[in-house]
Amino acid sequence: MQTTKHNQTTVTPVTVRESIVNLPLDKIHRNTGQPRKNFDEEKLFGLAKSIDQMGLLQPIIVRPNPDQPETYVIIAGERRYRAHCLLGGKTIDCIVKDASVEQSEIVALIENVQRVNLSYVERAACVAQMLRTRDHQFVAQKIGKSRDWVHRAELVHYRLPDVGKQMLEAGRLTVDAAIRISRIALKEHRASAIAKITGDRLNNRESLAFLHANYQTDLTRAPFPVDDDKLLLGAPSCATCPNRVGNCRALFSLNGDEEIPDDTCVDPLCFGKKAQADWERRVKKAVAAGLTVLTREESQREWMPGKEFLKSTSFYVDLDAPCEFQTGGVRWRNVLGTAEAARIKKYLSRSLINTCHVLVKKNDLTAALQRSGSPLAEKIGAKVDQQIVQSRKNKLDEEVGRLVKSTVEQQLRAKLGGGKLRRFCLTAIAAQLPQVTVQPVLKKSGILPGDAEQTARAIVNAPEHNIEEALKELAITLHCSPDSAAIKACGGFYEIDLPQIKADACSIVRSRHKKSPATKRATN
Repeated sequence: MQTTKHNQTTVTPVTVRESIVNLPLDKIHRNTGQPRKNFDEEKLFGLAKSIDQMGLLQPIIVRPNPDQPETYVIIAGERRYRAHCLLGGKTIDCIVKDASVEQSEIVALIENVQRVNLSYVERAACVAQMLRTRDHQFVAQKIGKSRDWVHRAELVHYRLPDVGKQMLEAGRLTVDAAIRISRIALKEHRASAIAKITGDRLNNRESLAFLHANYQTDLTRAPFPVDDDKLLLGAPSCATCPNRVGNCRALFSLNGDEEIPDDTCVDPLCFGKKAQADWERRVKKAVAAGLTVLTREESQREWMPGKEFLKSTSFYVDLDAPCEFQTGGVRWRNVLGTAEAARIKKYLSRSLINTCHVLVKKNDLTAALQRSGSPLAEKIGAKVDQQIVQSRKNKLDEEVGRLVKSTVEQQLRAKLGGGKLRRFCLTAIAAQLPQVTVQPVLKKSGILPGDAEQTARAIVNAPEHNIEEALKELAITLHCSPDSAAIKACGGFYEIDLPQIKADACSIVRSRHKKSPATKRATN
């Protein structure tokens, strides 16, 4: 028996008398609280055959039924009982435990959770049932698992959606992924994560990478103060929040898995709301101080994806970034000096990872450095001139690319008769690229590949949305746009003279710009 006082559990030893008897099957009742819910019929027939040949090697465990005298309830061994019933037997060997209902339930749960062939979902249900009357330390000792294992099993039982448990039972979701999904704060996010992993048939490594990228956020890189408990109404500070890994460490240690840092947030929605609230607060202060705020679209053109620094093609400078022309990590704000920094026109911008920065235009920076007599003015001016030249070249290249794409598509349609361009594009890509590249993408997009002939047939029969998805995935793999991926593959496959098309496009674009002084002035 167990008593609890001041959150401390004391287990009082109980002497349980037992004996072995042969009891009629009709006097034995199944345990309605049996943790095991699924009994494989094929395995039951196999067990029945084994018992028929070898006899019952281990008696089942029962207890007297206080509600019906001279009858018994199964504590452990329901599979053996069911197998005996299949054999048409009349009696079965039993160990009768003279124990209370509570004690027999504990025995049944321990006996079940220690079985090798019990699924993780069923074990988690056993653990959750034991934890209704026992603490984590008691359960961990009884079932021979760590306390962290018990915490995680309880988490999966209560927080993994039913569809996730079904996928886990079916082998389409790994235990590690199920545990990490259960940690996600919002129920709807847990459901969408399961749909993504099972829908895309991600393996364990891919599943964990996806969950880490989308549902775990590094608080050390938060664009807002993590100790601010007034930033978002109704939300605690990140430092004290239960969705910070360090505040619920028992749930965040997987055997054989990397340690998740303490300063990790598992509620990306709350993190995003805090980032937005902090941005709005900064915008209000910036406008009051006379700064110009760049729109989201304007900022996207300037910042490197996933980074805290500007693109090399940007015409802005981050005042708090290190000056590339000086050693020692001196920041541009210090190079500019307090007087010029206060005088120059400044812009507030948000990077693609939501960090906030104060920028100045390079032309304004050059003028300010010239006023202060700094030798860096000439270097920055030369760099701006190079960027202008490169920017013009990039625009011309983009125009050539669009013309090439249009011409290739016209020729392809003429050869193919129109209508099914993208499907033929994908067929061409699959035929030209290595199978190690193509097959995983097709499979991920719901198209089951095989040899060359089987793959072509699968593409022909695939729905249009699968074709579109496969082209996009292949484009990502090839580091180019979906259209250019199609052009590269189909151009060679259908014997289209791509070099000649490019040469003609370059001539057309050059002639356009020579004929149009207005265009040239606009570019300058």
